[in-house]
Amino acid sequence: VEFFYEIVDCIIAHWGITKIVTLSQRTKNEVKALYHREPEICRVGVDFSFFAKGDGDSIRRQYNLEDTFVFLQTGHFNYEKNHKCSVEAFSFFKKRIRQKTKLLFVGDGPLRKEIETLVNKLDLNREVIFAGRVDEESLRDYYHACDCLLFPAFNQSWGLTPFEIMAAGKISIVSDDCGASEVIGVQRIGFVASPTHKNFAEMMEYIYNHPEECQERTIRGKKHVQEHLSYERYSKKMMGIFEHILQR
Repeated sequence: VEFFYEIVDCIIAHWGITKIVTLSQRTKNEVKALYHREPEICRVGVDFSFFAKGDGDSIRRQYNLEDTFVFLQTGHFNYEKNHKCSVEAFSFFKKRIRQKTKLLFVGDGPLRKEIETLVNKLDLNREVIFAGRVDEESLRDYYHACDCLLFPAFNQSWGLTPFEIMAAGKISIVSDDCGASEVIGVQRIGFVASPTHKNFAEMMEYIYNHPEECQERTIRGKKHVQEHLSYERYSKKMMGIFEHILQR
């Protein structure tokens, strides 16, 4: 049955679809290998004006995070988001950096209990905060409250969160197993690492100890999002693709 579906899938990809659009080069390569088609890359846009504004101070007051270096991870608690890496990396980082630091999780999901158990096991109960689900306006405030975003995800075609947080003027560490790393690494607008706790911990320590370099990358990142990843730019490119298809 699986073989039959694969055949049907390939037939549809070749004769039922006029154009294939992907978010990243990694997905483009996968599509080319699977279907022998040449997709076009179109990066999804970010609402820059929305994420550029936020009240990070209110979140810091809520959790008593004044004078604290805050790492943030957002998203659904599932295997692909790799929250385990963030917890273990933070534990490793805490052994080397004795100043006030916290790890803040925003989101919920089936693996949350498992991550809470890991936090207890590593004796990080006082250092890790689980904020649960929040609405988009509150999420924006969490972006502004943090110092660094952790994005250790597995097998992600893109990854929008690092670019949203760039609009908020913050730095991020991004897994090299996601499409977003293609842009972040080349443009030097964040940091890229293999999604293991040791690699992420080393990068967390580097960011903590090099605030001036992080500030430079943050400025470049904010400018890049505004100029290259706007809704307007995304919409214009997609409209061009649609018009090209209709003219055929």
